[in-house]
Amino acid sequence: MESPPDPDGPGADDRVEKTERLLNLVSCLLAARTPVPFSGIRGEVVGYDDDADAEAMEKRFDRDKAELRALGVPIEYVAMDRHGNSGYGIRKDRYFLPEISLDAEEALVLAVLHRMAVEGGAALGPNLLSALQKVSADSPPGDALQSSLAEQHAFGLRPGRGAVEEHEALEALTEAVLTRRRVRFRYYAIGPDRTLDRDVDPYGLGYHGGHWYLVGFDHLRRAERSFRVDRVRGRVKAGPAGAFEVPAGFRVQERIGRPPWEFEERRPVKGRIRFSPAIAWMVKENLRPGERFAEEADGSGVLEIEARDREALLRFAMKHGRLAEVAGPPDLRREARAAWQATLDMHRGAPRDPGAGGSAAAGRGAGRGRAP
Repeated sequence: MESPPDPDGPGADDRVEKTERLLNLVSCLLAARTPVPFSGIRGEVVGYDDDADAEAMEKRFDRDKAELRALGVPIEYVAMDRHGNSGYGIRKDRYFLPEISLDAEEALVLAVLHRMAVEGGAALGPNLLSALQKVSADSPPGDALQSSLAEQHAFGLRPGRGAVEEHEALEALTEAVLTRRRVRFRYYAIGPDRTLDRDVDPYGLGYHGGHWYLVGFDHLRRAERSFRVDRVRGRVKAGPAGAFEVPAGFRVQERIGRPPWEFEERRPVKGRIRFSPAIAWMVKENLRPGERFAEEADGSGVLEIEARDREALLRFAMKHGRLAEVAGPPDLRREARAAWQATLDMHRGAPRDPGAGGSAAAGRGAGRGRAP
């Protein structure tokens, strides 16, 4: 494909690219201590030193000025400065951004915002990280704060309550993974809301979504499971080295970060969830491997998921409220409608008064059948 002809005419300044010419012009005006007349640009700045006639050169300069101004470069014409000079220049106070100076609290706020964006899978995460890196280069926080923030972001270490216990558990589990020692610990399961003793052959440790996870064979469940390290309670006890073999082909990266509907070892169901235009774009940008998303004309879209835990998939759809609905298959859609109806039934009638005894129950029963 042939490039379009140079608007200055045949043979005009074919030695340099237009981008280079614009950069040369900006560099010249920024470096000058006094206004630069056009006569000081023509023949002196690379890109304006070819054999084009005076009229073509002036037109080229006018086009370049307009393009640079459109890009935000404040090229100004000075009729006469205090020394009697006239010409073009760029005021540095208008061209360069002001220096940013952050105190400790402001730096911490930016760090928290970055963590929220990255861990939440937000589309702004990479852009926010880039902005933070630029701010850190221009206005680095104190050495102690900078070291602390870097460590937390690199290794997911969170100061505060439970941090010491988590670090100790992580250290013990790392040693157990490396030496293949079976471990015993007390683990808080958030679903049943209770703490149980677990005996685990630790296969590997991985970091995902702001948390460390242990993946291994759980002797209580007789199956492979993952455990969030910050839910380990008390001391981790390790047995003798070489107590088990890690399954061939095991990769911890493939085991952590799985959605809850993939945990069970049941026959999978291919669910379809339709999302409204308000959030369909976010769903599309955060697809997991194996998921498919079909956009529709009105901006909505249908997410296709293969799930082994139907209840977990329904909870995922229902948490979006009116912004999502189960579109299929028919049996899963019926289960979703039944789950919604059960939720509505739970909230019908007058609120329960703990001190009213039987009358509260009677009132609740009398209220059934009314609209929520």
